[in-house]
Amino acid sequence: MLGICFKYLCRKRVKRMSKILMINLPYSGHTNPTLGLAAELVRRGHFVGYINAPSFREKIEATGAIFIPYDNYSNDLTDQQIKTRCFLAAYNTGLRVGEDYDLILYELFFYLGKTLADTLGKPCIRQFSMFAWNEHVVNTFIRKSPMWYVLRLKAVRKLITRNSSHGIKIKFDEMISEINHNIPSLNIVYTSKEFQIFANEFDERFHFVGPSIGKRISDIHIPFHEMKDIIVYVSMGTVLGKNKDIYQTCIRAFQGEDVSVIMSLGKYIKQESLGSIPSNFYVYESVPQLEVLEKSSLFITHGGMNSVNEAICFGVPMLVAPIGGDQPTIADRVEELGMGLRIKGNKIGPDGLKRLINTIIKEEKFRQNVMKQSIYMKQAGGIHKAADLIEAEISARLLIEQEH
Repeated sequence: MLGICFKYLCRKRVKRMSKILMINLPYSGHTNPTLGLAAELVRRGHFVGYINAPSFREKIEATGAIFIPYDNYSNDLTDQQIKTRCFLAAYNTGLRVGEDYDLILYELFFYLGKTLADTLGKPCIRQFSMFAWNEHVVNTFIRKSPMWYVLRLKAVRKLITRNSSHGIKIKFDEMISEINHNIPSLNIVYTSKEFQIFANEFDERFHFVGPSIGKRISDIHIPFHEMKDIIVYVSMGTVLGKNKDIYQTCIRAFQGEDVSVIMSLGKYIKQESLGSIPSNFYVYESVPQLEVLEKSSLFITHGGMNSVNEAICFGVPMLVAPIGGDQPTIADRVEELGMGLRIKGNKIGPDGLKRLINTIIKEEKFRQNVMKQSIYMKQAGGIHKAADLIEAEISARLLIEQEH
């Protein structure tokens, strides 16, 4: 940045404590990847405040950061109300407390982050919990996902922006253009450059640090000692995973087979709705995913970026059943790089599921390819690299201030 040697700045770590304000929206897929960085910045001696909804208080406070709840925000909102109210609540809270901080650190979905920082006269850094965005990336999401297809219409994007921004003036007239073109000087992307699509289109402002993987506390005990040699892990995410078809298909496909199946149902699907559970199945509402991936032979996943990144890091081949959003694009990327297969269409029967899984488990190329990508992910640097980048940015700005 600004002609200053990055390697020198990373070696010469910031000496004074900085006050860093993290801002996010109340979605697990956008918040969870940022928690490791919050913990690392606190560990390095920085004061970190984190604005989010009350439902994330416990997770945020576990990092050592100071939790700051949204102003004027009910904890009993419907999913639709959250979508329209969280943006303004996050913005107004940041506007109230931001003056006391040195730096604004926001996640991409909070597209008002750059506007907020500019209004406060503060430097800002952006985090990407998904692929980094540009027009080619977003157009790929739109083309591949029925859920995103309506966003091809600029009038729809403007309407969504108007409903979520509540009149806050942004540089561009709709949120996707705001994300794509109102770009901070530093953007931290939680995947590897090798996994990113259209990676060569992103300039030096974008740093691909790999996934944020840190310690997670869980009181769930998984009896791995009694399981078969082949363990299949099934999880369809916490937000979109409301369809129990894939779980029921897994039960029909693998009951009595010489495999163990661990299923994480999420909060929307109840175990009793699945009927009788075979003895080789282990069913939970949630599991310590990193611990399970470490033991798994294969991961059946919805294709969320966090889950896929984690599977890659642990060298676990995947069968991807995308639901919506960016997941079809991620599923295609997994298949393109030979790390697994994707389920085509909305339905698959027990025989088809068993055939795909047997193919992935028996053909060594899938594990070899995912292990290759695992090396790239680990070499990217993770949260330590992200914290180094932030401290280098702070150091650069301090030097400029001293010169003036």
